[in-house]
Amino acid sequence: MMCNVVPIEKLSSIKLIPSYSIPDASAELLETDGILLGISDKWSVPIFLDLDHAINPHMLIVGITGSGKTNLMLHILMRLAAAGEAKVVIFDMTGEYAKFRNIYASLEMKESMEYLPFYNLDEKRKIESARKSLGKVISEMRRQPSAKKRLRKFIALDEAWKLVSGQELKIILREGRKYGVGAIISSQLITDLEREYLGNISTLFILRTHSTESLERMAADYSISEYDISAIKELAVGESILIKNPKSAQRTITRLSRPEVAILPNAICITTGGKMNVRLNRRKLLDAIESRFGKEKTLGLMNEITSSDTIELAHILSVLLSLGFDRFSILEFTRELGIGNADAADAFSYAICK
Repeated sequence: MMCNVVPIEKLSSIKLIPSYSIPDASAELLETDGILLGISDKWSVPIFLDLDHAINPHMLIVGITGSGKTNLMLHILMRLAAAGEAKVVIFDMTGEYAKFRNIYASLEMKESMEYLPFYNLDEKRKIESARKSLGKVISEMRRQPSAKKRLRKFIALDEAWKLVSGQELKIILREGRKYGVGAIISSQLITDLEREYLGNISTLFILRTHSTESLERMAADYSISEYDISAIKELAVGESILIKNPKSAQRTITRLSRPEVAILPNAICITTGGKMNVRLNRRKLLDAIESRFGKEKTLGLMNEITSSDTIELAHILSVLLSLGFDRFSILEFTRELGIGNADAADAFSYAICK
């Protein structure tokens, strides 16, 4: 398995450490379900955000260039997309989220993800196009009945400061929760956003910043201690200070270590036992199995392929044989994949022996 790669269906699962076994850690484990935000720096416990019980679903990431905003954004978006409970719409203003497009193309996530690339446009058209797309979100949102607590759509937007001149983002932050629309936005400075914006955001990630004005705003608006303000200046790349419910009595502050973005590779290596292995597009392999053998009976095998970087051809054939498929159909399947007759025959013989 490649380093830092987690199967898409396992993104939301993590074994929790019982709070009673960690002194003074219970405050960091107030929520043990929902979106995994990261690991606390102090007690190394997983920190979650239960969007069903949050004051609102909106999040803000602030930090200087190179502090890790994009990595953190992708980390959260992967888990939102994996949960499949709400559609994720990415407004890519910089091109830094293009890797998300590859995941969108390679997995069955058409219903849970949309990627909008604006970064190739000139600055004026970029802003105009983004505002127009936000306007469509608002129109669609207002045509829907109240969603109560069910999240239908999540807007991901970087360089939020470029859109504060219009009303679109403000409307989404103010009205989105009612219609099941959340937003995760990022910007370099907290002073890029007026207090009217910040008042409607219940989850705040603060990465490294040295701006005196921003630090003073944080200290004043969120009652951040001098110790935490000093820590913000020295945060390592990817580390963040997480503030949940900043205006609430349930407010919590946690320091998070750097998250690891979990991305499912597009390709899988099939080892044949011969001189050459076969490297295939994962989606092509899954589609070939589903079209020839059906999804219901082969779900276990497809899950194995989804969670692996390498798989033996003989193992695939052995599983198909155990499921009762005839040898001719299985051999035809190997030809569809472009596997040579000699390699297919050897793997088939080994599968029968197993």
